[in-house]
Amino acid sequence: VQSITTLSSNQFYHVAMTCNSGTLKLYVNGTVENQTVPTFSQCCDAGIGSPLLTFGSQNNTNELFRGIIDEVRIYDRVLSDIEIAQLAVPATPPRITQRPVSQTVGLGTNATLQVAAEGTVPLTYQWFRDNVPVTNSATIASVTASSLTISNAQAQDTGAYFVIVTNAGGSVTSLVAVLTVYDSDTDDDGLPNSWETAFGRNPNNPLDAAENPPGDQLTYLQKYLLGLNPATLDADNDGLTDYADFFIYGTNPLAADTDGDGIPDAWEIANGLNPRANDAHDDLDLDRVSNIQEYQYSIAHTNEPALDPRNPFSRSGVSDYEVFTGGHRATQFYYDRTDRLIGADYNRGSNGFAIAYVYDGNGNMLRQKNLARDANHNGLPDIWEFLHGLTNNASTFADSDGDLTGRIIRNGRRGQIRAMPQVSRDCWAIREPTLPH
Repeated sequence: VQSITTLSSNQFYHVAMTCNSGTLKLYVNGTVENQTVPTFSQCCDAGIGSPLLTFGSQNNTNELFRGIIDEVRIYDRVLSDIEIAQLAVPATPPRITQRPVSQTVGLGTNATLQVAAEGTVPLTYQWFRDNVPVTNSATIASVTASSLTISNAQAQDTGAYFVIVTNAGGSVTSLVAVLTVYDSDTDDDGLPNSWETAFGRNPNNPLDAAENPPGDQLTYLQKYLLGLNPATLDADNDGLTDYADFFIYGTNPLAADTDGDGIPDAWEIANGLNPRANDAHDDLDLDRVSNIQEYQYSIAHTNEPALDPRNPFSRSGVSDYEVFTGGHRATQFYYDRTDRLIGADYNRGSNGFAIAYVYDGNGNMLRQKNLARDANHNGLPDIWEFLHGLTNNASTFADSDGDLTGRIIRNGRRGQIRAMPQVSRDCWAIREPTLPH
């Protein structure tokens, strides 16, 4: 096969030949120079040990190629015209000459991001938003072109955009361009036009931001800033209005359980707990039933009187512990100043505590006493006097002046407190004892 190009001295040429279904093609510098369908015949026997293919000479050493041969490649398939052209003239990798520019557009308007690149054609493009390939949609077109157009831009179109440009020589990634879609506020009242329109307000009336939705103590502007629906008084359906949540109790109007402790805000508020602190496993009334256990029991037994985490005797004559455990008595143990273990059982009857015990350091019971709630009517429960080393002497320890002097403790009855006499301030401590057998 003869070429039509006249070769010049001292210049490299890219020469290729293919044989496909009997057709020979000759390429020079990536362009087809000639082709033919030759007739092959065996002219001779190469002989044992002869090479199957030679370049630059024939077997006759007097017939040598008058030049230099470099980068010889043999393929096990037929290359296409494009592939040979790319081998002859290596592709120039793409280079971005103009990056996409960040911009801010109004809600509902159009946005266009554009890139300019150079390099061996063809160049292909793929746009990305927040590292995710952008796909064509009703409002986004030409995601594989140098220009990306977004029609009727919405808030969800906001993001970090970039484009990857690719050709046969490689690829290049543009710098990021941030697209921000904002909502206009025609009357400058702090309420975006789209929000006012969606909730029946006038985007041209600057006074309606300070108005209140029907039955609501929050203004429209406050509703918007808090992310609340102005048509709803209680966004989280916790029984507290959005106004009460935010301004009275400091709780989250969008979360029924602000502190995430498993007890709803409304129940915590109604029962003296803190809706902004995780106090689920605390025991406010020291009745051996945690706050969340009292809540869970109450909602599981709606046909019974609820347990009150502020009162160990929510039901008259029966401790919450007995109710929660199905009849078991609760025992409180203390160590006194002589390191004696002191214990007391709750009673199911109306007298409150029934039996108190005193043990020595070896677990031997030293004393047992039956106690009424307050036999001497001095305002201090008998069991409290017993546990703190006091006698049941009405005249000595009665709080006759009602000043509740001394160290204050809760006695477990709703709304009442008792004074701890100064004599016992440092005489006892609560700790985990080794219970007697």
